[in-house]
Amino acid sequence: MREDVRLRRLEVQVHYDTSFLWLDTRGALGQAWGYSGRFGRWRLESEALVLVGEHETENNFGSFGMRQASLVTEGAASWDSAFDFAYKWVDDCMTAIRHLPVVRRIYMKVVQLQPLKNESERSKIQASLVKRFPGIDQLSVDANATLNSGVSYNSSLNNEHGQRLSTLVIGVMKPEQREAQLLRELPEDGAVGDFGYVADFDQRLERKAGEIEPVLAEMRRQAKLTDQHIRSRMLIPVIKNA
Repeated sequence: MREDVRLRRLEVQVHYDTSFLWLDTRGALGQAWGYSGRFGRWRLESEALVLVGEHETENNFGSFGMRQASLVTEGAASWDSAFDFAYKWVDDCMTAIRHLPVVRRIYMKVVQLQPLKNESERSKIQASLVKRFPGIDQLSVDANATLNSGVSYNSSLNNEHGQRLSTLVIGVMKPEQREAQLLRELPEDGAVGDFGYVADFDQRLERKAGEIEPVLAEMRRQAKLTDQHIRSRMLIPVIKNA
């Protein structure tokens, strides 16, 4: 098999403390972003601006409200374009509330997948995973369950910004499991599933909205380092030995 693991989903959430928007800028953000080419439509709800965009290869969802700003992008042309898009949206949201709330949490999810087109590919990847991590195929607590072999870990790190909690799950994902992770499936998605990983980064902090740029930069750097490490140490070896 050739290595074709690619970014399928990037999600960024910024959570802050405020009970209402002192200066309602949702309409201005909706006007600026709703017709930007990344979103197809937008609407104002009672507590949030919601933007939705579906294109041939890209799917986006953004929101900005009293307690959180978030963006999900799928199908981006590259890692950098996905992050640039998400961070530009977050920056505009933080500019709109720059002097008001305190940011308490920044959450990021990265989903990197390679489609598995047939049962032969899936079984080879499964066997390669078991060979690299002996015994993982024996961990099913239900004898009737079909086990998709994989590896996971979680960590906690106190850094200069606060506390970062991270979770990583690597392995084979069935179509229904992929569907649970994504807003929309694409025609080239694997018929029998995917091989790759899901990473969650949860940074706890206490910063003004206008002061989180260094935190976002560090989380982007950490996500990229994690991807490079997992790709070189785990994904490529498993694919080459399949």
